Amino acid sequence: MVKALRSIFNQLIKAILHSWEGLKFAWGFEFSFRLEIFLAFGAFLIANFLANNAFDVIYLMTPIVITMAFELCNTSIEKTIDTLGKGQIKDSFKSIKDCASAAVFVMVLWSLITWFFYFFR
Repeated sequence: MVKALRSIFNQLIKAILHSWEGLKFAWGFEFSFRLEIFLAFGAFLIANFLANNAFDVIYLMTPIVITMAFELCNTSIEKTIDTLGKGQIKDSFKSIKDCASAAVFVMVLWSLITWFFYFFR
């Protein structure tokens, strides 16, 4: 039992370290991710100041956090396509990258809609 728990704990630590490396990469090489981090921080401060309770802060921050997760997925898709395409832009590769970017865009719009309806309903 102890051996199994130790194995699970070690796997959890490895997963956390891999995630941390991904965050460091995105922070270092993706301007849009850094921008989203700064905007999320500002939004968090505004939400804490203007929202009625903690649930409302979570409500307002959820689409922003999901947007950042989509941005990480978009980054991984772009890096994979860039590696597979070896600098060549093929129509199918371009479509894949455009769709991943569009997913981020949809979440940005949803974040704006969420905030608009919260404050101006």
